[in-house]
Amino acid sequence: MTHPKPPQSNGNARTPSPYLCYTVPQKTVILRRKKEKEDVVAELFADLAEELIERDDFAGPDYSWGDRELTRCRRTGGQTAGSVPRWVAMATSHHLEHVSRRTATDL
Repeated sequence: MTHPKPPQSNGNARTPSPYLCYTVPQKTVILRRKKEKEDVVAELFADLAEELIERDDFAGPDYSWGDRELTRCRRTGGQTAGSVPRWVAMATSHHLEHVSRRTATDL
C-alpha cells in the first residue's frame, strides 16, 4: 500500500508514478509504467488495469469492490481511476478481501 497523496517536490505536487501491487495466492504481482513527458497519466493507469485484467491470476470483477472498479478502469471499461486516492482504495479493497479469505493452509 502507499499513501494516497504523493509528497510535494519544491512546493509542487508530484506527478503520480503509475504502479499496482496486487496480491494473489503465494505472491504479489507488481505492475508499473514509466511516465515519459508526453504520457497522459490516466492512460497509463488504464494500461495497468488492462494488463492486470488479462492475467490468469486476476481474481475477477466479483471478488471485491476494488476488482470490480479495476475492471471498469481498463481502456474499454468506461471509467478512469480518477485520482490517486481512488486507485489506492481499489488496490486496498482487493488486498483486504484477499487477506480475509486466507486460511491456515495459505500461510
